[in-house]
Amino acid sequence: MAKAEAHRLRGLTEQGIDPREGERQQEAAIAAAIAAAAQVEADKVHAVTVGDIWPRYLAEGKPKRKDAWKPGYRASLDVMAAPGGIKKVRGQQLFDAAAQQ
Repeated sequence: MAKAEAHRLRGLTEQGIDPREGERQQEAAIAAAIAAAAQVEADKVHAVTVGDIWPRYLAEGKPKRKDAWKPGYRASLDVMAAPGGIKKVRGQQLFDAAAQQ
């Protein structure tokens, strides 16, 4: 095995090719391919967010066996979709907040 590798490397050097440079180019190509794949994956992750889809879900969504959501459930969905930074309410306050909207 070592003789075969030595023979291959000798053949490359006789042709004027530096074997170390070829290995560096291969490593650089692999690193570039990995970086490109990571960028594609990152683009997929950031392409669609729940904030983008939620209004459409509220407009078009419906339960499986009924024509529409009940008003209380719909109000709960609206409250759950509230933007951040607002203190979360519980119990009766939740229903009061839903009724105000």
